[in-house]
Amino acid sequence: MPEVEMRTEKAKLHKTLRRWDMALFTACAIIGFDSLAYTTASGLGQAVTWLVITFFVFLIPFGLLTAEVSSAFPAEGGLYAWCRMSFGKLFGELATMMYWLSNAIWLGGTLTAVTIGVINVFFTPNHPLNTWESIVVGLIFTWVTIVLSIISLKYGKWTGNVGTILKGVVMVTLAVLTVVFLIRHGLPKGIAPASSYAPSISGFLAIIGVIVFLWVGFELQGSAGEEMMDPQKDVPKSIFSSGLITAGMYIVVMLAMLLLLSEKELGAATGIPAAVNLALTSAAGGAAKTLGYFLGIILILQYLSSASVWTLGAARVQAVAALDGSAPRLLGKFSKQGTPVAMCVLMGIVGSVMNVIIFVVTSGSLKAFIGVMIALDTSLTVVVYVFLIPAIIKLRTTHPHVNRPFIVPGGKVGLWVCAAITWVLSVITCITLLWPGLINSWFGQSYSMESSWSMSRTRFEIFTLGTFAVLMVIGVLFWAYGRSQGTVSEDAVIEGVVEES
Repeated sequence: MPEVEMRTEKAKLHKTLRRWDMALFTACAIIGFDSLAYTTASGLGQAVTWLVITFFVFLIPFGLLTAEVSSAFPAEGGLYAWCRMSFGKLFGELATMMYWLSNAIWLGGTLTAVTIGVINVFFTPNHPLNTWESIVVGLIFTWVTIVLSIISLKYGKWTGNVGTILKGVVMVTLAVLTVVFLIRHGLPKGIAPASSYAPSISGFLAIIGVIVFLWVGFELQGSAGEEMMDPQKDVPKSIFSSGLITAGMYIVVMLAMLLLLSEKELGAATGIPAAVNLALTSAAGGAAKTLGYFLGIILILQYLSSASVWTLGAARVQAVAALDGSAPRLLGKFSKQGTPVAMCVLMGIVGSVMNVIIFVVTSGSLKAFIGVMIALDTSLTVVVYVFLIPAIIKLRTTHPHVNRPFIVPGGKVGLWVCAAITWVLSVITCITLLWPGLINSWFGQSYSMESSWSMSRTRFEIFTLGTFAVLMVIGVLFWAYGRSQGTVSEDAVIEGVVEES
């Protein structure tokens, strides 16, 4: 019986996440130095300006929304459960499919590219990896991530804890080296001028998609809702802590890149490694090469930690959808350690295939590779929030009896304001990445696909809109197949949710 099977699989879960585990886990998930470098290279000084603005108009409202829904409905597979409860299984599965596969694509795409960028800067500066060497590195990176994701969460959570610490090491090191460099040499020539920090419509449209992507991830801890020790008390506080950690690291690292690297030297895949290497060479003298190896390893490990926490979270979301009959139920099996092995392995396979295809198509060009991958995985990820935000609003109406230890301030008005702002920015993000230049044309601005993405619009849209369409079809097929395997009651999906006394 499907409901018995879901309860049997959930019985394998272990409560292991405490408040600081959740805060560090979430911070590790949100802090994306890979996308931060791309944002800085694309927006220059405006990247900092819009980062600060969106901290107030996106991060804070989105944090309030996810704090309410995550603490009120701490169900395993969080995002799927919330969307399913609001608008049904098909709605939940489509959101989940985007969530799960966007992470698989990100794993085999953007994270692979920035890892190769680190290797090229610190380990093989005279021999950048060619196409097939890059593919091998990508496959190794992908499957090490999968191994880290299928171990018990009791131990797997440390990839997030340690990952956030490593990101802090990168931030502190880069900040110190930047100060030393500037004291010794002053501002380098060719860096982004002060005028580039002034906000503009064109600057906003160039980077808003990636900036929104930089801020999302608060909901990820909800994927392990039934593995938390005390979610109703810990979730709001962990979201607040992780938000502050994330904002602080972003500002410091972004400013360091802008103060050290000229506009020509800023690169999406090599921005942070290049900044570290430049400052390190000046500050460390003869020890620069050895320290470069050490910091290169740190950078790769923190990318690996980001990949691991997103994989174990996204796999749980899709596994619960499978157990609920919104996907093939076989994919919802958990191991004795409480991990969705089948979904993690399938993510590894998808990531590996994308890695090979994109690198072969782009002939090993790191610039073309990372540009396409960021557009693809960012748009697919942010589409999820176009689904999630309305679901959060509806849950306030359809499930008023559920205990809410945290409520978005301002009553219904506060809820709707937070939801409207974040939803509109999410939609704008999707438009700017799935059909670049469309909004620019509304303001009478010209837009060149070749200069922005190093490829024609036809090829770009085949990668982006084509992939989006395929994933939507897969989501519908999963849902249709899952329906034939029987239904599960809502109570089994949201087991552990507390009602008002």
